[in-house]
Amino acid sequence: MNTKPKIIVLCGSSRFTDVMAVCAWFIERDEHAIALGLHLLPRWYSKEHIPHHLAEHEGVADAMDELHLRKIDMADEIFVVDFNEYFGQSTAREIEYAKIHGKKTRWFTRDPIGEAVLRLYRSWGENLGKNTQPQPLTTPRSSNIGLLRESIFN
Repeated sequence: MNTKPKIIVLCGSSRFTDVMAVCAWFIERDEHAIALGLHLLPRWYSKEHIPHHLAEHEGVADAMDELHLRKIDMADEIFVVDFNEYFGQSTAREIEYAKIHGKKTRWFTRDPIGEAVLRLYRSWGENLGKNTQPQPLTTPRSSNIGLLRESIFN
């Protein structure tokens, strides 16, 4: 590789850090790009259950949101992990920021990387058996997010 690698920032809900970690691995392994995003922390990081919104729990949400925008500034494109077609307001803000700054946007639900991750996710559940198959994550969709999604895609 003689050329500078592309930088891709993963955006999405912190409830899907496991999905993001696999996406990041596939992007780096298959596309030879640098993937930046949220961090998948081990269980031992906290004595209590690690909440989906860890930055809020630890009182650093605003600083982390700002830092994520700086990652987008450095990036060539963003990869939105809209697992189960969900993303929240913070991710919507990042998408809009990237759009304003001329960054290409890729979507997990419309990308070969997302398809590969979903195949792996589903096969994992099938290999464990019906009683332990991962349950589909369901999250209520905000009508505002749905409207934003429509404006972005159209």
